Amino acid sequence: MMMTFWKPSIPATTTGTCMPAKFDTYKDYREQTLSLLQSARESLILFEHDFSACGLNERATTQAMADLLARNPAAQIRLLARSGDFIASQCPLLLQLANLQNQKLTMHLANPDMPTVLMPFILADMQRFVRRCHFDWAKGETDDDPQEAARLRQAFDLAWECSIPSSDWRRLDL
Repeated sequence: MMMTFWKPSIPATTTGTCMPAKFDTYKDYREQTLSLLQSARESLILFEHDFSACGLNERATTQAMADLLARNPAAQIRLLARSGDFIASQCPLLLQLANLQNQKLTMHLANPDMPTVLMPFILADMQRFVRRCHFDWAKGETDDDPQEAARLRQAFDLAWECSIPSSDWRRLDL
């Protein structure tokens, strides 16, 4: 049985800038991720191993993405993961949102044959980002450096071109 997805909540009120900050715990990473998702006005691109570290299974993170898509009809969200297992088994709200917004929220798996040169990151509006130094560490930073944002976008686009859509994330509601 499908759950009814909730209505948009509070509109984004941020100015679109972020204060550079460093973090070294997963709790801080999840908080920075949520803050960035809530600040997005046009687009989000996300790259992680499986998204378990950033709290994508929490209602607030999915709500932030739903709010972005409700506020801006042209908004796009792209998720690229090295493994789809966590999303398939632990993120029912995200899967529901993806089913409802399948043209605006797309999820792919990274090509395992392509060496991954990316570190995990989330980029909002092609300007502000949260990234970790390594897939196995919580240590990372937030920033709005335009050159680094452009580099992250370029690396993501290259990885996206070589990625594959995953049927693991698409459920049949019979």
